[in-house]
Amino acid sequence: MSVAEDTSARKQAKLVLRSLSTREIEILHLLALGRTNGEISQELMFSVSTIKNHLQQLIVKLDVSDRTQAAVRATELSLIEAEQYGGSRGRSSLPREPL
Repeated sequence: MSVAEDTSARKQAKLVLRSLSTREIEILHLLALGRTNGEISQELMFSVSTIKNHLQQLIVKLDVSDRTQAAVRATELSLIEAEQYGGSRGRSSLPREPL
């Protein structure tokens, strides 16, 4: 990556970060940990519908097409720590939602 590309990527990350609410960043962290909408809603004490609304806003703001891409993009932009993405660390013991 060239210096110009690195600078551009940092500027983009700053712009995206400024556009995200504290709640959206928190949801991104939980999303990157592999949590389902139900798990996120229980942890944050919001309805699943509210979580879905936040996720739709995140998908638009991050310019991606789904929740997995949102977590990957957030990691690429250093909005969340890379080691949080994937794996089972920090996973809830709640049952998984059916696909």
